[in-house]
Amino acid sequence: MINGSKVDFDDEVILDRSFVNNKGKCVFDYIKQTNGSLFRNTIRNFIDNKEYDLKMIVEPLNDANELSTAITSDDQINQGIIKIKFNSKIVNTIDPLEWAATILHEGIHAEIYRFVHKNDPTVKPRERARVLQLFLHYKDSQWSNEAQHIHMTEKYVTPIAKALRELDKNQYSLEHYIHFAWEGLIKHAPSNIKPSQQQLSKWAELGSKVLTKNNIPCQ
Repeated sequence: MINGSKVDFDDEVILDRSFVNNKGKCVFDYIKQTNGSLFRNTIRNFIDNKEYDLKMIVEPLNDANELSTAITSDDQINQGIIKIKFNSKIVNTIDPLEWAATILHEGIHAEIYRFVHKNDPTVKPRERARVLQLFLHYKDSQWSNEAQHIHMTEKYVTPIAKALRELDKNQYSLEHYIHFAWEGLIKHAPSNIKPSQQQLSKWAELGSKVLTKNNIPCQ
C-alpha cells in the first residue's frame, strides 16, 4: 500500500490501482511482453533496479497541465521514485495505440531523469535544459548544446514510431506511426527541424488509418 492506494509491483515498476483499473495496464503488459528495444532502453531500466522505482498513476493534472495526456513528475525522486501521471480527463478517451505512444514517450523522460539524478542528484528534472545537457554529457560528450534538440528528435521520434509499428505487428509502413511519435515533441522542436504543417497533416492522415485498425489487444 502507498498512501492508502492499492498497488501492483512489477519488480520495480509500481502500477497504482488507478492505472490498473484503466486500459493502460493492458497496454503496459503488452509493451512489456513485446519487449522492444525502446522499452528495454527506458522502462526496463527500472525493473530489478533497487535504486529507482517507476510509478504509473492516473489522476487529474493541475491547471498548467490539464491539456496534457501525461507528465513525468520528480516530486519523489530523492526517495528513488519517478512518477508518470496520466491525465484522467483524457486517457479514458484515447485509443490503445495512443496509450502505447504515451507510455513510451513518458518512459523516455523517466529514464533521462533516472540517469541524470544517478549521476548528479542535485539537478531537478524540471530543469529540462540542464537535464538534457547533463544527459548528453554523460551519455556522449561529443554533443554540443546547439545539437541538443536535434539529438532529441533523432533519438526519440523514429524509435517511438518503430516501437509502435512493432506493437502493431508491422501492419503498415513506418510513416503511419510517425504522427504519434511527433505528438509529444512537436511543441519543443526548433523551427529548423520541425516538420511542415503539410507533412504533419500527411502523417496524421496515415495515423488515422492505424487508429481505425490496429493489432494492440486492448480495444
